[in-house]
Amino acid sequence: MAEISIDEALLGSAPKDKVVVLCGGASGIGAGLVSKLFSRGAHVYFGDINAVGCKTLEEQLNSSANSSRGTVSSFPVDGRDYAAQLAMFKYAFEQHGRVDYAIFTAGVSDQKGWFSAANLNLENVQQVPKATTDVVDVNLTACLYFTRIALAYLKEGVDTTAQGAGPSRSLILLSSANGFQEAPGLVGYSASKHGIIGIVRSLRPLAIKNFGIRINSICPVATDTPMIAAAIDLLKSVNAPLNTVAGCVHIIMQTMFDVKANGQAVLIMSDRGIDTETGLTLSRPQWLGLWASEELDRLQNVLGQNTDWAQAHTNQES
Repeated sequence: MAEISIDEALLGSAPKDKVVVLCGGASGIGAGLVSKLFSRGAHVYFGDINAVGCKTLEEQLNSSANSSRGTVSSFPVDGRDYAAQLAMFKYAFEQHGRVDYAIFTAGVSDQKGWFSAANLNLENVQQVPKATTDVVDVNLTACLYFTRIALAYLKEGVDTTAQGAGPSRSLILLSSANGFQEAPGLVGYSASKHGIIGIVRSLRPLAIKNFGIRINSICPVATDTPMIAAAIDLLKSVNAPLNTVAGCVHIIMQTMFDVKANGQAVLIMSDRGIDTETGLTLSRPQWLGLWASEELDRLQNVLGQNTDWAQAHTNQES
């Protein structure tokens, strides 16, 4: 089991004077990260569609005693608005001349009924399932926007030829345990969270080589936040392995600042972090079969394991 060990000394010192841009910080895990990074001396720029929640958190932090000299600024950002996300990054870069870390935590869950056997019939199937497509847009399209912008800003000023233990700058994308296991009925949510792991898998071979950064995804089980308020009593009654916001923040920060962490999908359960990608990769010959596993490896090598396939093997221009 590839369990994540917490280095308290690292988490105490690494955030100092670092520039962090975060999308989805008005509540839940995002707000926890904003608060903790600020308290450890980081310069945090965060946005959320909940503009009131953003401003309230910003004012609370700025009015608190803070000997670490961290700073915090909030922005009204709908993640589906590319220009709004871009403006947040641009402002942070203008203030400091760099962006060191970027974290995407925005997310919403499915509304009931759109894929329910009890509700779906030949009459209401005529409706476009906008509630579900909105989930995909917030959770995945916004994440793609964030990732593209973050890569441009994070790589600015980075020497990709430098040798060392690993790049310090990193990109964190919040997926879910439902991004790699089945979640009955959560169709849009599950699809979008699987997609976030797909982003990490497609960029991890290129992140260090081409951008000089690391990229990882975080996959919590149910965490005691407003998103699961309607289900929290049931989950507690069955002794579900819930997370706390503070526990998730610890694991995320460890993954952010650990220069060896790249391409992981870190399950957080009962406030413990476990990288799922390492075991999945190492055990592939067992669960897929040796022949199929070797053929996939051969194809990867032929096409170029560390090559940008969209750049090398397609005719589509941007």
